[in-house]
Formats: sequence, C-alpha cells, structure tokens
Amino acid sequence: MTLNDREIIFVTYSTERNWTAELPKSNWLCVLVDNDRTRNYIDEVISKIINNDVRYVCTVGQSCEKTHDLIDEEIVFRQVDIDDHFACGRCCHRSLSFTPTQPSATCKSEQRVLLL
Repeated sequence: MTLNDREIIFVTYSTERNWTAELPKSNWLCVLVDNDRTRNYIDEVISKIINNDVRYVCTVGQSCEKTHDLIDEEIVFRQVDIDDHFACGRCCHRSLSFTPTQPSATCKSEQRVLLL
C-alpha cells in the first residue's frame, strides 16, 4: 500500500511466524499499537525494531505510555552499553494524532510500518 509516495507495511506480531522478516532494514517510522500485550512480547518487538534501524516510533493504544517508557529504557541501555551513536525519536498517543515528544526528531524515511 502506498500513501503520499510512501510505502505502508502492516506487520502483525506472531509467535508462529518470522514477522521480523517483513520489517524494513533501515531508516523507517513505526506506529506501534499496544493494547495490553504481555511484557515479553513488547520487549521482543522493541528490541527487533531498534535492531532494524527504526528512526521514529509512535506508540498508540491502551498501553502506549508503558510501551513508550520501555522504548526509552531500551534506548538508554543501548546508549550506555551498546551503541553510543544510536538515535531514535518516539511519541505516545492514545489516538492517531501524532505529535513528537522530541521536536528535533524527524523521520525522512521512505517507509512507514504499523505493528499490531
């Protein structure tokens, strides 16, 4: 699916298939929908989207604030222990009106992905 010359990919988390193979490999935006998934699932998604060079993450849903905080924790951990050059913007919304939490964070990616 394409919107405004940008590819939109819908990826649904599943323990029964390799959903990460569907993720872009670099410079992309993720709209992560979390309606109270178990913590271990969310931790896996966060780790894998960061490993695939996500540039900006918007969290949406019932657990968006918790998910946003977990993303922050992972980013801080990686900045301290793993990747001192890592940078990723993120925002959290219960609705679909996206406003960045960091005004300086921008995403000029070619792709957008929605994880469910």
